[in-house]
Amino acid sequence: MKVASNQSLLNSVKVGYVFFPVLFSF
Repeated sequence: MKVASNQSLLNSVKVGYVFFPVLFSF
């Protein structure tokens, strides 16, 4: 269960890192 939660958090961070530059680009 902890691993799944960690995976979800990592995915969220990944999306954040990908979207942050895009938002700043606009």
